[in-house]
Amino acid sequence: MIPKFVRKKFAGVQQPLGRWILRHVAEFIALSPAILVTWLWLKLRRKEVLLVGIGSSSITAFIMPLEVVLRRRTSDGLGTNTLIVLNLSVDANTQIRKMYDRVASIYGAESIFRRRIIWWSSKLGGFQLPRTDILETQNDEQWHDGQPIVSLSKDELERGDLFLRSQGIISGANLVCYATRSSSYYEKLLQSGVDLKPRNIRNPDENI
Repeated sequence: MIPKFVRKKFAGVQQPLGRWILRHVAEFIALSPAILVTWLWLKLRRKEVLLVGIGSSSITAFIMPLEVVLRRRTSDGLGTNTLIVLNLSVDANTQIRKMYDRVASIYGAESIFRRRIIWWSSKLGGFQLPRTDILETQNDEQWHDGQPIVSLSKDELERGDLFLRSQGIISGANLVCYATRSSSYYEKLLQSGVDLKPRNIRNPDENI
């Protein structure tokens, strides 16, 4: 029988608790040499680790905590060289990820083992920055008054202008830009094996 304090600590785990604990124990043992080396590296280089994308792969869960921390570090003169970002979810937007990769060291679904090693090392060594939820981030002064960290490159702006011209929009014209999830978006999700729920689908006509 699993002790009460253990059940309480791991409350909310969606799979059988014993299997979940055994999987994590086995993972820690298998990765322990790499975890030790990484722990020493984090300590010697005085690195800090930020977790984003917790519980959601939405753009909001990625950007909001990351942007606030980057703005604060920049305004405080700390820079971003000592920050490591672990994106715990799959990238929701490749362009957004590309832009933030220019200013921070980010490990996501493309670096599963490295992400887990750094996660374990930061967890054991106390290198993780405090977590903030979306409401706390929305109320942070940096979100309202701080300067944005990323911007489009010259090449990206030129490609954007080229696309607008291809749609008959002349340079300098007023326009409203919005995004919506259409059928092609969901088709790609299905092809990648994502289990879609009808209540989450927004499927407007792309020809409108």
